[in-house]
Amino acid sequence: MPMLKAVVRTATGSIKIIMALMGGLVMITVLKRHLLFC
Repeated sequence: MPMLKAVVRTATGSIKIIMALMGGLVMITVLKRHLLFC
């Protein structure tokens, strides 16, 4: 099933991108809080 493999690859890639975006948002919010509290 080559189609299934391609779908899994694209799904893992999108999940990695989403995780990276979420991590970036968390880092930005944490930095903002640190700057506000300092």
